Amino acid sequence: MHSDQKVIKMKRIILAALCFISVMFSVAQPPQTAISIQSERHERFWLYIDNELQNERSDEAVIVKNLAPSNYNFTIVMDNRQQTTLNTPVRLHTGVNYFEVAYRPGENNIMFRSADKDAEAAGAAINAFGNMVGQMNAQYEADVHHQHHGNQHHGNQHHGDKHHGAPNQGAPNHAPQGHGSHGGNHYNGHAPVPPPPAPAPAPAPAPVVTPPPAPAPMPCNERDFMEIKQLIRSETFEDSKLTVAKQATAAELLTVDQLAEIAALFTFEDTKLEYLKYAYDYCFDPNKYYKLNKVFTYSSSVDELNDYIRGR
Repeated sequence: MHSDQKVIKMKRIILAALCFISVMFSVAQPPQTAISIQSERHERFWLYIDNELQNERSDEAVIVKNLAPSNYNFTIVMDNRQQTTLNTPVRLHTGVNYFEVAYRPGENNIMFRSADKDAEAAGAAINAFGNMVGQMNAQYEADVHHQHHGNQHHGNQHHGDKHHGAPNQGAPNHAPQGHGSHGGNHYNGHAPVPPPPAPAPAPAPAPVVTPPPAPAPMPCNERDFMEIKQLIRSETFEDSKLTVAKQATAAELLTVDQLAEIAALFTFEDTKLEYLKYAYDYCFDPNKYYKLNKVFTYSSSVDELNDYIRGR
């Protein structure tokens, strides 16, 4: 009866120790965070975090995972002719951080702001982190329990004094009877003390990271160009169409062929001429500007545009 009480007491001590180790192990896990950045009107951009490029191609939405809650420096480069750039410090908290990029082509500036959190997505991310920690804790408890069970087995069943009793007295320099098959792994019923672990090697110096150059500008893609033409067509008055066309031209990098399609949306010759003069500084291939002669009805408009270009 006394032996059973000792076993029960030992099991309680082991369970308490395992619970304590589990709590300490879970607390030691570093917190994780992630970011989701999306442009307000589908503008494409590149994202640098501490001068490290996060997306190889410009995109209208960027997601970065496995970050630590800390202070970072964000650099946003818009995919337009000016490559409009914004640098801003950002403090990330644990979980999912949502942001929005709003580009204002008329002012050629960028607004960077926090966006409303998607509760379902944030909860799923946090649950994923919790499941990962729980699985690691379970594996750690199993390893600790297995190790303790092995020590208890060798310490209680193979202890020389209790198992062999009086016949081994007076023979301290010889292994107890019945232990020859262990090949020297036990001396007088006790496991040998393992050597201390080797010292950890010195950490290598951190490499010097040079941020990559900004990506080369690319002309406006077909999807965005179709949206620009639709916005211009939706305006009723010629002056309003011209205003929208100038805003889009300053924000995007348009080819000569795309400029010709926009000029064809205007009714009056003077409006076409004013627009093409304005668009010259924003054209992707200005060396082909001669192809725009076909959009005019009168040769005087062609001459005036050519005189304007020569004066540039």
